[in-house]
Amino acid sequence: SATLTKAGTSVATVTQNVGMSFTFKFPEDETVALYLNFQFAWSITKVTTITEVGTATVTVKINTTALGGSANSASTSEQTQNHSSSNSVTISDKVQVTFSSTSSDCENLCVTIQGTRTLA
Repeated sequence: SATLTKAGTSVATVTQNVGMSFTFKFPEDETVALYLNFQFAWSITKVTTITEVGTATVTVKINTTALGGSANSASTSEQTQNHSSSNSVTISDKVQVTFSSTSSDCENLCVTIQGTRTLA
């Protein structure tokens, strides 16, 4: 948390964590909208994936732009990728996930998206 100065007084700026998880029972190579018109602006800072069986490449996008950094290689081992660019979500944005190179046996793919929002 940082401190801003406004008209000679200090006003604290507070950040709040944001997170949500989605599970896809039988994912296929496709793009799926996760949510539209979020109620506040925020930044996605990391994406974590894991599957029950199988593998897939998971790319989270804001509208049609992939988050800066690497896509997740989802498998039975949990993997987290950090994102610090192309990660700002505005109220009118669509956040979606693209699955590619999905193995035919892939099941129960969990995608957790985490980030922060700034409260003034």
